[in-house]
Formats: sequence, structure tokens, C-alpha cells
Amino acid sequence: MTPLERAERVCSVLRGYRFACHREVELQQAIAELLTKEGIPSRREKHLTRKDRLDLWLDDGVIVEVKIDGSLTDVLRQLSRYAERPTVSVLILVTTRAMQATRMPSSLCGKPVRTVHLSGGLM
Repeated sequence: MTPLERAERVCSVLRGYRFACHREVELQQAIAELLTKEGIPSRREKHLTRKDRLDLWLDDGVIVEVKIDGSLTDVLRQLSRYAERPTVSVLILVTTRAMQATRMPSSLCGKPVRTVHLSGGLM
């Protein structure tokens, strides 16, 4: 499976699930548990640099960043830093914010970006 195929599979799994969480850290954990249940191994809070810590790291450099707050500008800045790293191949943004979901570009620094909008928010 290519990194992009893996990312598409992750997005499909996440879009088909309703999360019962109240905080971002709870959502990160719930996503990690769901991916494990679906046979998609991930690692939480992998450090790329001292400053940059990924929410979830999957095989082949696929990353999942979870955002329930923050501005679009801040999210783009953060994801762009991640995309600059040669070990990152695909970025997935999981967000409850419609603006982040609808205005996210399809790529950053030449790396594909996929977005999962949890349109119902969190329970």
C-alpha cells in the first residue's frame, strides 16, 4: 500500500465514525485506538524536532494532526513545517472546524494533504 493509499484508508475509517470526546487529547487517543482496531498501526506524539511533535505517525510517513481549536493560519503554518520534513509523505488534518476543512490546500510543500471534517463536532 502506498502512503497516499494508506492515508485515504485512514480518512475513510475516520469519516465513518462518531467520536465521544470533549478534548483534543481525548480525540487523539480515540483515533489511535480506532486505527489500531482497524489494523492500522500508529505512534502517538512522535517528535520531528524539539518544537514539532506529531499527534499520530503512521507507517511510510503518513501523519495525522488533530485540531479542534486554532486559526487556519496557525494550522497551515504547523502543517507546512511538517511537510518540509523529508520523512513526512502525506498529511491528514482531522478537525471540527469547518473553515480549516474547507480552506485547506490539497498539498503543502509538494506533499498531499487530506482533511477529515468531524462535522457533528465532538459528543
